[in-house]
Amino acid sequence: MKPPREAYVRATVELAGVEVITGVELRPDDSFDELLSLSKLVSLGAYEAARADGRSSNVTRLACYVENALIARFPDRAYFIEVCGGTERDGWVQIFQPWEKS
Repeated sequence: MKPPREAYVRATVELAGVEVITGVELRPDDSFDELLSLSKLVSLGAYEAARADGRSSNVTRLACYVENALIARFPDRAYFIEVCGGTERDGWVQIFQPWEKS
């Protein structure tokens, strides 16, 4: 059995030298612009929460903050997260949660 095709709205936010990229599952009835805007707001909110806890410069911890925020806002959707501190050669953290077979 082949998994279903997945489509994502990809949103990129740069914050204090850290790049946060989120992808949230795009469904046929979704508004692209609304989902893009909400995804960016989720990333900004997660960054602010991590910063308040003194963890915004740790890309692994920041990725976890973003993941928790995405799950809270979009609990039944596939998603991915990429967080890079500085340049790509500094390394990336990637979290990917594809569709789940019911």
